Amino acid sequence: YSPDGHLLQVEYAQEAVRKGSTVGLRTKECVVLGVEKRAIDSLQIERTSRKIKKIDQHMAMTFAGLTADARVLVSRAQVEAQSHRLNFDRPASVEYITRYLARLKQTYTQSVARRPFGVSCLIGGFDEDGRPRLFQTDPSGIYYEWSANTTGRLGQTVNEYLEKNTAVISRAPDAA
Repeated sequence: YSPDGHLLQVEYAQEAVRKGSTVGLRTKECVVLGVEKRAIDSLQIERTSRKIKKIDQHMAMTFAGLTADARVLVSRAQVEAQSHRLNFDRPASVEYITRYLARLKQTYTQSVARRPFGVSCLIGGFDEDGRPRLFQTDPSGIYYEWSANTTGRLGQTVNEYLEKNTAVISRAPDAA
């Protein structure tokens, strides 16, 4: 804790989120996830730097922050989604996986032996009834549902654009 009562490790994790940018949009028919594409070294294999990951057949996740931390969260979310499918014979809802990730992140903020995940995630997909959903989790373990949101370096600028153009992006052809 800092003298004024802040959890410094969580604040450092939130600072790590500002190293990239992601955006998510939800309309009545679809969910669109996007990431900032950065230049990579000519010898690097491109697929190793992708920041949109499939969680299950009906759900994907994108992230801003530390890629190594995100890989852990993606792996845990994939295992939880498959475990849910095997145990209940139906896919996990987008909110269920989001809550699972938020709980995991929050647990890491309370452990002495672990540091918080330095990653903010946008989780998008479709529930069993076909309804599109979009959620965001932050390093502290808080999660929210959104119709459109962005995380990372350009977050405030992109959110202002999304707010001004809500009527335009609410139609699926314009969202994609």
